Amino acid sequence: MALEWSEDLSLGVDLIDRQHQEIFAKYDEFRNACKAGKGQESLTGMLDFLCRYVENHFRMEEDLMAQSDYPNKDAHIREHRALSDKVHAFQRQLSAQGASINLLAGFNRSFLDWLVDHIKTVDMEMGRFIRPAR
Repeated sequence: MALEWSEDLSLGVDLIDRQHQEIFAKYDEFRNACKAGKGQESLTGMLDFLCRYVENHFRMEEDLMAQSDYPNKDAHIREHRALSDKVHAFQRQLSAQGASINLLAGFNRSFLDWLVDHIKTVDMEMGRFIRPAR
């Protein structure tokens, strides 16, 4: 399954949209490596990137939610923690067992499902609340 940025994923909050576009671009690089038969080698880099990304991006989103008194902040933060935990679990599994086809496939399924669903539902709701009036 491809993961490509499209305008229907835009929240209307420039900083968040740019960061989301960054993760889509990084995932596209990873997907291209997989197509070229280098997915297992690229998985470490992708997981390292995601660990940094989720820490920084989620902190920024959570700061914006706090500043705007977003009413669903706690549920949104729980979703962030769930993905962060999942990414770290994949990273631990990679360290312990190495990059396998099963790990690669499991990561792809989990990450794709979570990211697109999260942006289209939870982030969109937050974006409508915090974006500047037009």
